[in-house]
Amino acid sequence: MKRSGHPSVPTSAATLIAALALRIPILAAAALMVTAATCSPDGAGVTDEITVVVDVSGVTSDISSLFVSSALNGGTPQSSPDITSRLDQFAIALPTTTSGQLSINVVGRSAERCVVATGKATVDIKAPPTRYSVTVALSPTAPGAAKACTLTVNVLGKGTITSTPAGIQCVGTSKLSKPTTCTYDFPVGTPITLSSTTDTKSYGTSYSGLCEGGSGCSFTFNAPGSITAGIAARVCSSGNWCWYNPLPQGNTLRAIWGSSGNDIWASGDAGTLLHYDGANWSSPTPTGMATTQDLYGLYGTSDSDAWAVGTGGALVRWDGSDWKATPQSGVTTNQTLRSVWGSAANDYWAVGGLGTILH
Repeated sequence: MKRSGHPSVPTSAATLIAALALRIPILAAAALMVTAATCSPDGAGVTDEITVVVDVSGVTSDISSLFVSSALNGGTPQSSPDITSRLDQFAIALPTTTSGQLSINVVGRSAERCVVATGKATVDIKAPPTRYSVTVALSPTAPGAAKACTLTVNVLGKGTITSTPAGIQCVGTSKLSKPTTCTYDFPVGTPITLSSTTDTKSYGTSYSGLCEGGSGCSFTFNAPGSITAGIAARVCSSGNWCWYNPLPQGNTLRAIWGSSGNDIWASGDAGTLLHYDGANWSSPTPTGMATTQDLYGLYGTSDSDAWAVGTGGALVRWDGSDWKATPQSGVTTNQTLRSVWGSAANDYWAVGGLGTILH
């Protein structure tokens, strides 16, 4: 399709995903993506997405960001991080299989993250065509109306955090230090309670921020702020045996290393490898899956590269997703390796028994 100078999203799916500012799931089998609009030259190729270009009018100087939420066919509204760059226009990309009425809600937020304007629009989607345009007119908050500001909830771990009154339903899926972030605008003075829903392999939720502790979260919302909910997952073995006492686990720990305050690793006996995400300790790779050897040394050069070494010449490596034994583990040497250090991903040293030095 030719779109002479019109705003559009990038034309390839790979480029689109890499360039996006936001990504909002709409259905289990579909995703809505939002990005600040850009201009493409004449002759731009036909996209493999449906593009909805949203023009925003009524953007005033006190609006520093836009919060966009949307729903398809009256479904549960889905939200995303704020748009903070170009505020007068953004583009939404949908799979070509999308069909129905798309409702778009836009909230203009001030620098202090309080609501100063709102607007909405609907678009009937039925491809073809694959390009739609709509205008959302922002209306300023009525004089004397209750002031509403943003509550931000970050979820670490797997589970769902829900607010009473309704507004926050934040589903955490991460197993490391990358939280799921959800926001909602509550009137100032609202009493709020957050509750967690977790599976049987979790043993509690801790809160920090506007409320603290592990015995629940209830507070009066008086100003913009945030809460981090850390859902603690049980430490389990590769055979699916999980620790209940002590918590988080009871194997001896022998080394510790971290790249930041919310990315810390500890290693120990029986192949134990624990991770701290800023809220709780867990074992992203089940204990004993990478190795069953005792791990004496641990070091890394980034959050996606670390090594642990131990008895029997054990050499296991973190690649950003899992701990795995390398092909040289227990082969290069069978001596106990007691320490490891590195300056880069391709420059590590390990030392151990009988003067063993590996590079």
